[in-house]
Amino acid sequence: MAAPRRHAAGPSPAPVQRGVTLLELLVVLAILAGTLGLLVPFAARLPASDPTAAARQLAGELKRARQLALERQHDVVVSIDPAGGRYRLADEAVRSLPGLPTGTVLRVEGETANAGAKAIRFHADGSSGGGAVSFHHRERLVRLSVDWLTGRVSLRP
Repeated sequence: MAAPRRHAAGPSPAPVQRGVTLLELLVVLAILAGTLGLLVPFAARLPASDPTAAARQLAGELKRARQLALERQHDVVVSIDPAGGRYRLADEAVRSLPGLPTGTVLRVEGETANAGAKAIRFHADGSSGGGAVSFHHRERLVRLSVDWLTGRVSLRP
């Protein structure tokens, strides 16, 4: 009769590691592609690609300029630099339009100010020299208008 075999003392053999099969990898890639395919059309509608927020900000500043003209009883001018996406209300510091998407084209109608900027002037009686600012980004156009008679600021998204 043969003697029972003895195994050498030591660590037990390592468990067999199983890799990812090609089929599992393809399923994961298909799920990722489907998810990305659903999300991409919504990317164009993100706030970062919509100039409405910047237009609302400027509309608020124009309304504030009209109010200041009424309170101070003298003209208040808002200078707008379309190339730089900046504006300046009266004697305050120059500010950038927040949330203005990259590539947005600004067109300003108003009186000519310095260095290529345009200006919209509000008079002491609340009227204005009139003007408009168009924010054009991709297929989206937002127009801000200032009525010359009443100084009323309106926004058409």
